[in-house]
Amino acid sequence: MPNEEMTHLIHSFFICFGSWMRYQFKSQSIGDYNLSVSQFKVLYSIKNLKICNMSNLSDEMEVSKGTMTTTLNKLVEDGFVKRSSSPKDRRTVYVELTDKGQWVVKELEEQLQISLLKTIQQLNVQQQDEILAGLSALNQIFKDKKCRY
Repeated sequence: MPNEEMTHLIHSFFICFGSWMRYQFKSQSIGDYNLSVSQFKVLYSIKNLKICNMSNLSDEMEVSKGTMTTTLNKLVEDGFVKRSSSPKDRRTVYVELTDKGQWVVKELEEQLQISLLKTIQQLNVQQQDEILAGLSALNQIFKDKKCRY
């Protein structure tokens, strides 16, 4: 397969998969939590980072600290995230999921995984194996870059 076609397919998949994820997020009971997709991504990142400071989280999400502060204000207000100051440097603010935030992320991950599995099961076993091999190879290549998951 020519490189140009492959890059086009990867780009197209990225766009389509993002749209599919947004649709899943909005069409299932996921919307009952009154979270935007970007807020869920923040919760998911905090879950993976455990306890993090604003700089870590802003870097992870690739947004400014100001943008992250605005997003976090809503998540704190809704009880998904809690903030705490560093005892050594009160200017450093740490964020972590509350019990409610942990539960919501777990619930949403499970719902999205079920939807993804239902979609993948539409493919035959050989196609699933080929996709698994391709995704594993791509994951390995990109893992050395910015990917943390």
